[in-house]
Amino acid sequence: MLGRNRLWLWVTISLVLVLVITWIARKDEGGNMKSTTPADYAANREIEIVRGFLRADSKHHLVPLPTGLDPKNVLTVVRSKLINSRSIQELRKLSELTIFYNQKDLAQNFLTFLQENEKLNGNLDLSFVCVITLAWIAEEEQLLQTQTHFQKLLHKAEFPENRTRVLQTCDAFSSKEAAAQVKAWLNEQANAINRKIDEFRRQSTLENIGSLEEKRDWINRFIRNEIQDIEDLIRQRAAMEAAEESGTKLSQFAKLYLNDIVEQSYWAAMKLIREADKSEQTRQVIASEFLKLSQTYVIDDKQFEQMEAQYDEDDEAQYEDAELAELHKAVLNRARCLRAAEFFGATLDTGKSTWLSKQEDVGTDPLALRPNWKYPGFAEE
Repeated sequence: MLGRNRLWLWVTISLVLVLVITWIARKDEGGNMKSTTPADYAANREIEIVRGFLRADSKHHLVPLPTGLDPKNVLTVVRSKLINSRSIQELRKLSELTIFYNQKDLAQNFLTFLQENEKLNGNLDLSFVCVITLAWIAEEEQLLQTQTHFQKLLHKAEFPENRTRVLQTCDAFSSKEAAAQVKAWLNEQANAINRKIDEFRRQSTLENIGSLEEKRDWINRFIRNEIQDIEDLIRQRAAMEAAEESGTKLSQFAKLYLNDIVEQSYWAAMKLIREADKSEQTRQVIASEFLKLSQTYVIDDKQFEQMEAQYDEDDEAQYEDAELAELHKAVLNRARCLRAAEFFGATLDTGKSTWLSKQEDVGTDPLALRPNWKYPGFAEE
């Protein structure tokens, strides 16, 4: 009898241990129970994809933004990572995710990050990335605060060191007011140099004047070229947004997405995403626009292959072949149209789908679904 009791005791203890171990195994890093439902499995998978994107080395490799995810899962990761982020590479990725998924709920998080960084007189690049993000997602009072912060950053910025960030911020605001702010900053930089030149001349210290004149002339060229270019882009965008017919606006945005100017293509992509979020009908209209655009690129695949076969892979003469270059561009644009159509929910027929699967996707198109893209550190179960 005693032996039987001991056996039952041993069995009971074993069962309890199994239950405890199973319970612990189902806990996540935060001590919460891991979900086993299909919906929660999908959410955890998407969170791991975002984390993989953030871990990936974008300095030396092309790392495309993960698309087609549930915005709530993106929000979860970005909000937690933003608290302690001090790496410009990571903050830029958090910014890209926030802008792409139009995460307006994160505006206050980025504004707080910006204010704290400014209090500490922190890295200027970090502040510029926050302002760029807020220029896309902030509304009303927060946007006014962002514009004030931009003006403060311009007081600290120097030419040429910060010129790229300043231009990127102006592009994000995409307003004539922001362009005027940048132009005023550049003129003040040039005027400060002129004052130094005058001072050196009074002191007969002529050896320093040459380099200062070169920098001043560079600034003036920058105003005539880069600033003039961005003002032209902003005017073009404003004209599109002013279109009264929604269909006309969407059609123009879709065509602009295929533009060779990267800034215009990106701006159009972000605008289309925001328009699509308004209604399912708008999303379908955008998908239809891209399908129609794809039909404007008529490609004879056999002719294209024959023309490519004339050149070795490293033969530079192929780049001087105007006809082949046009065919390359047509193939690229057709592929971009079809990827964008799929992105906005279109179902491609077998012919289009098969053709698209043969086209290389290097990861540069923002409007593309890449469910199987492998990010470093992320492995399928």
